Amino acid sequence: MKYKIELIGTGIKVIALTKLFLEPHFGDIAWSCSGLLAKEGTKATILCIFSAKKCHLLKTKQSNGSQWYLKKNEKKYAKMMNTDLHFFNYAKYDLRNRPPQKFFTPILSPLEQNLLCELTTKLKEYVRNNNVTEIYCPKASRSHIDHLLVKQAATQFIDSHTVYYYEDCPTFIDDQKYFPSFEPNLEEIQIDISSVLPQKYKGMLVFDELIKSFFTSKEALKSLIHKRPYEKYWRIHY
Repeated sequence: MKYKIELIGTGIKVIALTKLFLEPHFGDIAWSCSGLLAKEGTKATILCIFSAKKCHLLKTKQSNGSQWYLKKNEKKYAKMMNTDLHFFNYAKYDLRNRPPQKFFTPILSPLEQNLLCELTTKLKEYVRNNNVTEIYCPKASRSHIDHLLVKQAATQFIDSHTVYYYEDCPTFIDDQKYFPSFEPNLEEIQIDISSVLPQKYKGMLVFDELIKSFFTSKEALKSLIHKRPYEKYWRIHY
């Protein structure tokens, strides 16, 4: 864990520095960053951006049970990983009436442009008040609109903080091959998580609904984790 020391009068104050993990939706950090969290054991905070208040969820025609189940699991995961957890409670893409065919269209509506400004302002206040030194956000390789919003807000901190991208809910395919990145000044970093694979697997198992969406079985997921004992991150240099 990293600290900074401030002089206060004749004494000193030791302040724990925080790594901030921004996740657009429930489970994103569990899938993408569990190995890093387990390996470093550092002071970290997960900040879920599009967690949606109940009043937002009730406006949809869809069943809301799965979202509340995922939120419950998010709290369980944070406790397991010994991280702080906070919610910004913005409405996610479908609750903003974005049509399904435009979930992956990287063009912000006027509503989303205002949302981005509000999110950036709120995030700046949060970072300033919580001694954040490093920020982790999605790489948004697949141009999911919510991931792009979080990424654009996070990149406002490049001049003052260390900012890393993480893989977007990895399905263990080569994103660079299928979703090539043309961003300059990115340093790819592979974090060896071979010593914490059980913790990585256990963290992902918390979100069993997501596993069913991407994998044929839990055993298939476990096998893929062992075949790929690392997590990818990208540091932004400007």
